[in-house]
Amino acid sequence: LLATNATVQHAVERLRERKRRPHKPFAVMGRTLADLERIVVLDEPARARLTSRVRPIVIAPAIPGARVLAAAVAPRLADVGVYLAPTPLQALLAADGPPLQVMTSGNLAEEPIARTNEEALARLAGVADVFLVHDREVHSRADDSVVRTSQRGAIPMRRARGMVPDAIALPVAGPPVLAVGGHERNTVCFARGGEAEVSQHVGDLDHPESDGFFREAIGHLQALLATAPVAVVHDLHPDYRSTAWARACRLPAIAVQHHHAHVAACLAEHARSERVTGIAFDGTGLGDDGTLWGGEILDADL
Repeated sequence: LLATNATVQHAVERLRERKRRPHKPFAVMGRTLADLERIVVLDEPARARLTSRVRPIVIAPAIPGARVLAAAVAPRLADVGVYLAPTPLQALLAADGPPLQVMTSGNLAEEPIARTNEEALARLAGVADVFLVHDREVHSRADDSVVRTSQRGAIPMRRARGMVPDAIALPVAGPPVLAVGGHERNTVCFARGGEAEVSQHVGDLDHPESDGFFREAIGHLQALLATAPVAVVHDLHPDYRSTAWARACRLPAIAVQHHHAHVAACLAEHARSERVTGIAFDGTGLGDDGTLWGGEILDADL
């Protein structure tokens, strides 16, 4: 992780410049719930999620007019992602450091998180002023999980630390299948029986190190589940790195149209299996005729 004082504008601006992350908001770790309530409005569901074993980042409304946080933390946004220390080391940093700290992944923008001390010292030498290292190795890198609370319960925005690889129940059962995801904001998934195990967030596959992380995530899931897939599922687009990997892996390959995958995933998430009118507003995906299609309305089922 990269950390700095969330109340000091020049420190947050310097982190943005060095991390090459000019606009995306940073998450803020608080020492206590009371410290977080100085900057965001927390209802009971949000407090329950913040103190749960998962300790996710919870997206909450910023308190209007509060001038506690540096403006560079979440520029021009009405919400702030906040969380409490999920690890003992972060609890120590919160106890003896500033009560509100930016905590962001230990990487440059679009690169995978550094996993070993050696990797961090080499790749983040121009970013961090001080390094705090440990003799316990990180075995599997993962971002923080992110949720938004609602009247229907917590809505996961990103499933990662603390939530992966918890299984998602599926409305249908089938043989073990590996799905390798898209080219941007990639995750991979094992479906077996009536369950799906989704990997942590991998990221965009343009970067060579992200491609390595993609292969690492597949190997890690396969080892955890002790399961070999009988087929691999990939996006219809032939130029995605995930598609190229699927076609080269010597398993039967199944291509799925991009927006149909979104509709089917929404059905599976809500345990529905009937035919529906599905609306996918997801930018572009390769259509059945080999051209790029935009948002679609699909008559579809699983």
